[in-house]
Amino acid sequence: MSTPSTYALQTTSHDKDIRSTKSIERDLFNLVKNKKPNITNKKETEAIDELIEELISSATGSKWQRNLLNGSWRVAYVHSGQSGRGLDRRIPFPELPFNESYQRFTSDSVTNVGELLGPAVRVEVGGSLQEDDYNFNFTPKRFIAYINSGDLCAGQLCTKLPIEGKGIFDGMYLGETLRIGQNLNGSGALVVQVRVQ
Repeated sequence: MSTPSTYALQTTSHDKDIRSTKSIERDLFNLVKNKKPNITNKKETEAIDELIEELISSATGSKWQRNLLNGSWRVAYVHSGQSGRGLDRRIPFPELPFNESYQRFTSDSVTNVGELLGPAVRVEVGGSLQEDDYNFNFTPKRFIAYINSGDLCAGQLCTKLPIEGKGIFDGMYLGETLRIGQNLNGSGALVVQVRVQ
C-alpha cells in the first residue's frame, strides 16, 4: 500500500481558517497561472508556499480523481527540495525566461517536454506510467514512470536520445486546473502545474 509523502514545506504554527479545497486551489491557481518556475519575488514565494502547504493539508486523505490527470500540464512553480534543487532532469538544458516545461499524461504514459529555444526546439522524454497501488485511491497517490524514450526535436524533425530510467513521484494534489507533484527519487521538489489542455 502507498504511504503518505512527507512534503518539503515547513509546518506553520499559527492557526488557519478552515477553507474548502476548491477555494484554496482557486487562490493558488490565480497566483501561479501566469508564472514561470522560480520567477517570483519573496512576497509571492511566501504566499505561494503557504497556499501549497494549505492545499496539500486539505487534500490529504481525499479521493484521488484519476480521470483528471489526463492532458497537458505546464510547470508554473517549483518549491525546491531539501537538496536545494528544483526540477529533476536527466538531460540539462538552459532555463531561459521564454522556455516552458510541461508534462503530457494519459492513463498509462507520461511525456516530459522541456523547451530549449521556445517550442521550436525542445527535448521530449517519455515512457510508461503506472500507479504504485491501483487499489489505493487516495491523496497522496504514488506513481512509477519507466522512461524508455527521448528525442531532441526541432519543429517536426526529431533525433533519438539514449535515455532510460525509473521515476517515482507522489501526486500531492489533483484538481480541475492545478496539480502538485513531488519527485521521490530525485530532488524531492514540489512542482505546481497548471492545466493547459
